[in-house]
Amino acid sequence: MRSSRSAPSPLPRTAASCLLAAVAAHLGGALVRIGRPPSRIDSVDWIVLAAAEAMLLLVVLENPSLFRLRDFRLPGVLVSAIALVVLTPLPAVVDRYGESVPDAMVLSLAAGVAGWAMVFAAAGRVSGPTRRWTGSPLSRRIERTAVLWVVAVAVAILPVWLLAIDRIPLFELLGGASGIDVALARQNALLRLSPPVLRLAVGVIRNLYLPFALAWFVSDWLLVDRRHARRRSVAGLAALVVAAVGVGYALVTTEKAVVGELAAVVVIAALVVRGRQLRVSHLAVLVPLAAAFPLLFFGLVSSGGLGERVVAAVHALWRRAFFVPDNVMTAYFREFPARHDFLAGASIPKLGNLLAGETFDLSKHIFVRYFQSHPDLLGNANAGFFGVGWANFGPAGVVVWSLLAAVGVVWLDRLIGRLPVRSAAAVRGIAVVHVVLMTSTDVWRTALGFAPGVLDLALLGWFAVWLSRRRSVPRLPGLSRLGEPIADVPVGTVTDGDRRAPLPAR
Repeated sequence: MRSSRSAPSPLPRTAASCLLAAVAAHLGGALVRIGRPPSRIDSVDWIVLAAAEAMLLLVVLENPSLFRLRDFRLPGVLVSAIALVVLTPLPAVVDRYGESVPDAMVLSLAAGVAGWAMVFAAAGRVSGPTRRWTGSPLSRRIERTAVLWVVAVAVAILPVWLLAIDRIPLFELLGGASGIDVALARQNALLRLSPPVLRLAVGVIRNLYLPFALAWFVSDWLLVDRRHARRRSVAGLAALVVAAVGVGYALVTTEKAVVGELAAVVVIAALVVRGRQLRVSHLAVLVPLAAAFPLLFFGLVSSGGLGERVVAAVHALWRRAFFVPDNVMTAYFREFPARHDFLAGASIPKLGNLLAGETFDLSKHIFVRYFQSHPDLLGNANAGFFGVGWANFGPAGVVVWSLLAAVGVVWLDRLIGRLPVRSAAAVRGIAVVHVVLMTSTDVWRTALGFAPGVLDLALLGWFAVWLSRRRSVPRLPGLSRLGEPIADVPVGTVTDGDRRAPLPAR
């Protein structure tokens, strides 16, 4: 007789492994401080942080479906990225700066991680992969129209931008210019755009809307049945055009991360729309693809022979991933309140405009204060939400920003699950990338970013669903929620020119 119990959910190995690495690093940090003279950050601090991470690990193991990276669950992405990139390397960075680090820094992080554990424990279980609903014909028309507008605006702005640039950064890079010269050319390429709204449009299109449009058309191409050759060809051609425009935007200014973002978003969307899980074989393709342009960039701006350039490029990429996020975040902790008063929310984007006040440019302030290496070079030193929370409200800010991050990714993960499959796949790809970027970017610019931000894309899909339901025929016996006949349609399939595919159980 079969057991009535359901099979146990597979463990989220990646999230658990990253948390175990953080716990081991912080217990090790506590051990090496035993017997040393007392300091601001002592063994007890690291033990408390390790205990908070162990509590979060128990929550992860108790509710594994919420944290599985193979299903692209955003809470799992957040926990894995922060544990691996921010928490694990932290003891070495704190040792580097010694007594200039405030004594409440590590304990504040421990409180933030404990807050995560409480939020995720209260989030409840999820039943599995998100549904695969292709949407009604009306909702698909709304989605397609919005995506086509994105592409049209991007194509219209690109020649205007190119005409305004006097020194194209890509040509400077290929011509053997130094890293500073390329950075100055990239800076001028944006500063020469006027009015400022045009600069904002270029940045948003390049970093957010074009990746979404590309992932949407790739999803559309994958869903069209091969018997509909014309529609499938149009979708494939549209995807190629958007890919060319997106790569063009990225390469013009040698933005190292954008090419990798395009690749990551497309791969994630393709896996989601096909109902497949992430595997090691996919990472074996995706990671080299995402790292190819950054390695090429660092190799070209390095000096020496080919071997020395390769070593320098790998070292620079490794340093950027596992040292720079903590280094910049620690600068936020060192700056406030020792050298500047807490900002009391002034760094939150758009808050100053809503309250008729001024917004403090926190990342530019930290860049000038700690990282500016050339007098003419303007830049940003973005830190993750831990540092931004500290800069605004101190230890309480770290906890509040941590809670916002946890609640934000849970809510966004569930919102994506309610979208039609094309938009759901594209937005999930964008959201995964933006959640990973939370290691170096504030929560207000990633999971909770809006106007522009990732929430705009999710709300667009939700609006298409809402409008199509408002205009649909009221439900009657034999009709679906959208008023479509359900007789003669096998349960768990999608039709209307799309491939028939089983709908995962909720």
